[in-house]
Amino acid sequence: MQWPTLVVSCCVSLCVSLPLHAETPPVPIDYTKQIKPLLQAHCFACHGVLKQESALRLDAGKFILKGGEIGKAVVPGNSAESLLFQVIGEDPDFAMPPEGQGRKLTPDDVALIRTWIDQGAHFPANDSPEPAPTEHWAFQPVKRPAIPQTNSPSQNPIDAFLLARQLEGGLTPQPQADKTTRLRRLYLDLIGLPPRPTELSAFLNDTRPDAWQRVIDDLLSRPQYGERWGRHWMDVWRYSDWYGRRGAKDMTNSYSLTWRWRDWIIRSLNEDKAYDVMVRQMLAADELAPNDRENLVATGFIVRNFYRWNYHTWLKDNVEHTAKAFLGLTMNCCECHDHKYDPISQEEYFAFRSLFEPIDLRHDRVPGEADPGPFPDYKLSVRNGPVRTGMVRIYDRHPDALARFYTGGLEQNIVKDKPPSKPVRFSFWAEIKFRSNRLSCRQPPGTPDSNRL
Repeated sequence: MQWPTLVVSCCVSLCVSLPLHAETPPVPIDYTKQIKPLLQAHCFACHGVLKQESALRLDAGKFILKGGEIGKAVVPGNSAESLLFQVIGEDPDFAMPPEGQGRKLTPDDVALIRTWIDQGAHFPANDSPEPAPTEHWAFQPVKRPAIPQTNSPSQNPIDAFLLARQLEGGLTPQPQADKTTRLRRLYLDLIGLPPRPTELSAFLNDTRPDAWQRVIDDLLSRPQYGERWGRHWMDVWRYSDWYGRRGAKDMTNSYSLTWRWRDWIIRSLNEDKAYDVMVRQMLAADELAPNDRENLVATGFIVRNFYRWNYHTWLKDNVEHTAKAFLGLTMNCCECHDHKYDPISQEEYFAFRSLFEPIDLRHDRVPGEADPGPFPDYKLSVRNGPVRTGMVRIYDRHPDALARFYTGGLEQNIVKDKPPSKPVRFSFWAEIKFRSNRLSCRQPPGTPDSNRL
């Protein structure tokens, strides 16, 4: 056989023996990066650490294989027999997530989960479930830690903690500031103003052992203390002089008299009013002190959320702002669904809202000022001019009113066969008491039990 003929014969044989298109092996699905984030976004709300519908958890591989009341969620290697795939991709009458409980998975998401199951539903051996939100440090009882033993020259225990952490990090603390610098810092911290030359000279020449504490006591007794620190708490409590409709000259938000609440905050700080007392008065002075005009104005915290054109918006803002200001929690998410990160259910949202359901606004006359008249009810297309006299406060206009459970964040979607939500008065006030126990607004810094605002 000649050489060219041999080459052609071998090439033909090779082409016949090989497939026309070599199959590419499937790319393994990464459970950690591709599957678990999908389950977290779409499934954990009902099948996670806080809630397990049908006794099924999907926040860890071992729970997925275990299944729930209906049976195994996944049959490794067989997506057609896997309940998880059936409910997200094949059964329109049993589609998950349920309507109104979350957005549906896209076809690409469903295909990804199907491939993962068919490939064996593999997951890392160290795959762990979500930690329980109730175990977060913010929900643990407050415990006073032991003061680290250091050679700190300061008598303030806070400095001992700072020094211990600095030494742990290999840092060398700065030497104590000179008396002039320390005095300036103290003035700016407590009243927001620098010391006058005469005040600085008096302190530098004061050789008494309690000279520093005397300055602190003097600054805490000045009205500028409440003005300085009131600003910070007004930020937390969402104070503003006006809503931004200054040119409209209407009473949409009833802000023209909110300055009375501002003055109450400053006055309360200067009177050394306890923090938990301030919180209670801001939320319920109409019940706690119905004849005390000086403290009724504290309900300006709720008044400032008022929105005349939508009473529902006012109640929503009351829930959101109260939870954020006093509990450090974002409850507004729970209007539509159970919270995905904090241990708060949608049921508890409406129970919390029932605290505010009975209230409305009214104007009280203030001695020496003209009668502001009754607070006008909302009427379509009627604009009421701003009220310049009197005091705006809350009161129980509908004492028996309770919040109704609705879905999708829309108040018109009321679940008719669900009874109104009873208010969670005990649990709320217990939380307030827990978080504000023994707090005082003006406990001098440096004392062993200092927890000032």
